[in-house]
Amino acid sequence: MNIYTVTDPRGAQIGAGTIVKLSKEQSAPRTHVLRTVDEKTGVFEAQKPLEFKAGEVIGVAGTVPKTLVPKIETGAKRVVRKRKQDRSRSTKK
Repeated sequence: MNIYTVTDPRGAQIGAGTIVKLSKEQSAPRTHVLRTVDEKTGVFEAQKPLEFKAGEVIGVAGTVPKTLVPKIETGAKRVVRKRKQDRSRSTKK
């Protein structure tokens, strides 16, 4: 199982049939599209495509699809997101 961090600000998608390792926080809202392989270690099979936000750390079994490679980095890394400037507090008149 290889560990990756999603780095693309638009997120990343994993296809159906992919074996993934997720935390309890990640798997809980996705239970309707996951088949449990090993609950103790947090390993699941995606029954439908799964979406992940930038900064999420996921484990993926096997080879990563080429379309996913530019959207992830190997290892668990902290991704710092730039905040959008709050325009409601602008002092311009």
